[in-house]
Amino acid sequence: MMARHDPVAETTHRLVLSGTGRIHLVEQGSGPLVLLVHGFPESWYSWRHQLPVLAAFVSPGGTLRDRFPIDRLPAWLSEDDLDVYAAEFERTGMSGALNRYRNMDRDWEDLAGFDGSPITQPSLFIGGALDASTTWLADAIKAYPVTLPGLVSSHILDGCGHWIQQERPEEVNEILSDWLASLR
Repeated sequence: MMARHDPVAETTHRLVLSGTGRIHLVEQGSGPLVLLVHGFPESWYSWRHQLPVLAAFVSPGGTLRDRFPIDRLPAWLSEDDLDVYAAEFERTGMSGALNRYRNMDRDWEDLAGFDGSPITQPSLFIGGALDASTTWLADAIKAYPVTLPGLVSSHILDGCGHWIQQERPEEVNEILSDWLASLR
């Protein structure tokens, strides 16, 4: 029997001190920096399908688990995936993830000086048509030509929810790869 290649095993984990505490980051590959950001209740693991694709693209240089009965898991979330998420929250706890949302008012204060300033860096937006936040932020998405003048492309994936990178890993990989290729 052939051994299965595990791209997650090729990642490097680090804790980096920041002004607000520690940030856990995961690296794979070398070359230009690509940031993949996730929100609560996710962890780096939600980007596991994209890490090896992006690493190959750039040049070298009571537990939580108990709350998700197996028969109710979405098709894109396996028992093994849930085990990884549960282990991450057991390792790091829930406080850091929840504190991110508890701190949102401070964001408005800290970023007040940038109010109305567009983000001009090359950017990409991918959202799920079934994601409630895509609906809540519909006006912000419509304003992207003004607020994100560097927006190269925007994609709303039909039939997709909030966890686009897990629900549609191949499609997200293709969109990311095409976007990065357009920047060359």
